[in-house]
Amino acid sequence: SLLQEKMKAVGATWICLCISSVWAHDNQLDAKPQLILADPVPCDQGDQLKDPTGPVTSHILDTSIGQPASGVNITLYTLENNQTWTAVCTRITDNDGRAKQFLTKDQFAVGTYRVHFDTKPYFDVLGVKTFYPYVEVYVNIEDPTSHYHISLLLNPFGYTTYRGT
Repeated sequence: SLLQEKMKAVGATWICLCISSVWAHDNQLDAKPQLILADPVPCDQGDQLKDPTGPVTSHILDTSIGQPASGVNITLYTLENNQTWTAVCTRITDNDGRAKQFLTKDQFAVGTYRVHFDTKPYFDVLGVKTFYPYVEVYVNIEDPTSHYHISLLLNPFGYTTYRGT
């Protein structure tokens, strides 16, 4: 991917501080970045074996390069008592630009949720300036028995989002 090529171009040791996650690359030709620090908001893995994706998933595609956006922090928040946002879990997109297991089915309830995509560190790694340092999507959940896939089509100067399947 373009991200991996940019990482190789910077030399023997590459480190990117992505808010609360550190990635390292050791200049091996086929090496992929490896997460060194834990996710900033730990996620409850209670029913992961029963449901390997969870009721909320996400996918980011970088439309400027036609590839998945890997290594992006995504944090899911819930609105408590219509006044306070509480972080539920942070995930990092995989090599396919996907994130899953934000919460368990038992945790998922009717309410308003916010999905925060931390896009600036992703574009910083690519050496690309972006107009949007982050993207936030607010969703209203009325049926917690359904699956919600929140997709983001992203480029440095625009984005669109939709509920996928």
